[in-house]
Amino acid sequence: MSNSSQLELLISIPWGNRPGEIPPAFEDYPSFSEVSAEQMRKVRTPFRISLDPEHGVHVLTEVPPLQPTETAIHIYHFGERGDWQGITPVEIEDAHYCHIRDYAVQSNCDCYLLERIRRGSSDESENRLRKITRDGTPSWSRVGTFSDREIDFRRLRGNYSNLLIDQGQRLYLPATESGCAIAEIDTQDGEVRAIYDCETLGPKTFLRAEKVYSVVYLPSEKKRALACFDMNRGQTELTLCDDDLFGWLIYPFGVDGSARFYAFRRPMIGQIDSSGLLLRKFPLDNIVVQPSTQDIYVSYLSTEREGQAVIKVDVHRPQGSIESRQISLPSRLAEIKDWKLIHVDEMDRLLIFGGEQPGCAGTLLILSKTGTLEKELSPPGDLLSRESRLESFSYWQVDSEGRIYLPVTDGQAFRVIRLTLD
Repeated sequence: MSNSSQLELLISIPWGNRPGEIPPAFEDYPSFSEVSAEQMRKVRTPFRISLDPEHGVHVLTEVPPLQPTETAIHIYHFGERGDWQGITPVEIEDAHYCHIRDYAVQSNCDCYLLERIRRGSSDESENRLRKITRDGTPSWSRVGTFSDREIDFRRLRGNYSNLLIDQGQRLYLPATESGCAIAEIDTQDGEVRAIYDCETLGPKTFLRAEKVYSVVYLPSEKKRALACFDMNRGQTELTLCDDDLFGWLIYPFGVDGSARFYAFRRPMIGQIDSSGLLLRKFPLDNIVVQPSTQDIYVSYLSTEREGQAVIKVDVHRPQGSIESRQISLPSRLAEIKDWKLIHVDEMDRLLIFGGEQPGCAGTLLILSKTGTLEKELSPPGDLLSRESRLESFSYWQVDSEGRIYLPVTDGQAFRVIRLTLD
């Protein structure tokens, strides 16, 4: 890990129901054990973040799609420095089933929602694209038939999963599942302003300066390529990547203003330039914020030593210094491949968790500040109150300057960590 990389605690908003807090929402997560077969334990529902064109951060409280009307949905708004900007309530309206596929937010906090809905007793899914103002007032709404075989932007027929918004606050809807095209949507009324046909698009798209970026697979070459579609010229440029990048490019999650791609290959974040060169790597499995000092702990499981579990931890102090630690676990624990740091208590003791799988509820290790193993036990019932969880890479964001935004939930708060790979 480069010591020049910087981690900043940008947002920290506590759980609760008072102003300036986020009400906690939970869902069941399978946790199996021999003692209690098929038991479920609670985890916090994921939080999706979105960046506006001026680097404001917007947080959507994710809701499981099965019965969304039972849980209130809100979008929380923060400025570029993490300052509180307000809340937008999201009404499901007349849908009995609703899954928010993606959302985008303007700098004034007006919101666009791309949804998959069902209404009444119908089993047919529909696409819905709508705009609400920052106070939740509906502005416009369009509904069309879901289809895996046909694209018709003007009738909103198709299968859509991404929304894009550019520096000029213009809104775009890409179609990547069947055919390759992008529609510019009029932000005033939701109608289609223009349609751009593409040669090829990957399933995940990113927008910078009227250019749409994605990673595509080329069957004839059996390689992955970086794709850049210029909407002004109507042309696509492909950069064929070497075999050593094949695994990296499965999970792209962002592109910055210099056309550098960001991808995750556990346990590494990679930065890849437009020529297909891997520039930087940053290892992490999890992020933990120490509650009293606000130190940021980054941990990852090292595979350098065969037959031994070694966890590397880098502690990023608020003043900018970094302290590195290396924790060697007993060799009898080396078979567990998912050890990660989940909590640091007030005495700087490290809580490391791993081995949760069907037939096993996992093992919790408590180590001293220096890495000495003090306790080894089954996970307690209040694990949720201690567990820090870094959201999936698919929820991460990258701004035009190449800063990575990482959403984290723990027992105290929802947090956003900003990582700069300089």
